[in-house]
Amino acid sequence: MKRGVPTSFGAAPLSSLIAGKAGDAPVWPHPQGTARGPSVAPIYRTVAQACMADPALHQMLALLDALRIGRSRERALAQKLLTERLHLGHAA
Repeated sequence: MKRGVPTSFGAAPLSSLIAGKAGDAPVWPHPQGTARGPSVAPIYRTVAQACMADPALHQMLALLDALRIGRSRERALAQKLLTERLHLGHAA
């Protein structure tokens, strides 16, 4: 358990779709983080700092983490949301 920045199902937009107990959601370790949970190594060392400054980036990288470390339901929701956000589901 570490203090850090919520990721995967602990961060928006998945946090509003998946109910979890406090402390269950993974975090990127960071001393200025707002949550406590199991720590997950970010895809790059400065991800937590960057996401605290940019909410849109935080949402996208949290969805990416849901694909990376999530369970089946989390991965399916993250795939759907990422596809919608990246407009990959629309014909050109």
